[in-house]
Amino acid sequence: DAVLSEGIANNAILIAYGIYYFILGDTANFKDGANRERPSNLMGTVYTGGPIVGSLIALSLMVITFIFERILSLKKAQGKGSLATFLKNVQKSLSTGQIDEAVSHCDKQRGSMANILRAGLERYSQLSAAGKGIDAEKQMAEVQRAIEEATALEMPILEKNLIAMSTIASIATMLGLFGTVIGRIRAVTALAQACRISMLRWSLRAMRVSILPPSRPRSCTSCAVFSNLTPPL
Repeated sequence: DAVLSEGIANNAILIAYGIYYFILGDTANFKDGANRERPSNLMGTVYTGGPIVGSLIALSLMVITFIFERILSLKKAQGKGSLATFLKNVQKSLSTGQIDEAVSHCDKQRGSMANILRAGLERYSQLSAAGKGIDAEKQMAEVQRAIEEATALEMPILEKNLIAMSTIASIATMLGLFGTVIGRIRAVTALAQACRISMLRWSLRAMRVSILPPSRPRSCTSCAVFSNLTPPL
């Protein structure tokens, strides 16, 4: 299981970074081509998120793989036929005392539930065949122990890769928050740079205005006429 999980992780990482560099990072997704700084669509914008995007894609591929594996495993653990029909048939056989028929239903059904019931029924049959000297309480304790042992054998199959999925979910959350922090830092840095450029332009304009000589007033014919008039006595 460990080797299989490691193989899934390695393949997911290779596929994820292949998607990141060759699909999201395709020059057709950017206005400036190979510089990859001015995205022209959503895929280019996702690429500008940096290598963390590749890590998130890899974790997503791992989770999807484990989800399909869980679906197939749980479907196999359910057995061949309907679980409700199987339980009804077993209950009907036990109500009439036909233990062997109930065991045959378990053999036909297979799956985790059928294996657990078969272990209990076979242990009960062995104790019944051993003789009537065993009291009922001890007999039920032995049957219960057989069922618990069968359950312990089936549980690893049912819980397989659940720890890996929970770990991936935690790591993906932390990576997402880390990417958010980096994105905000980049946004604030870009805003500060734009503000510096704008302030520099305004400073240059102010210096230009202060250096230029004052403009002469334009001559006005009407002003010259009124200036020659003498005020009335």
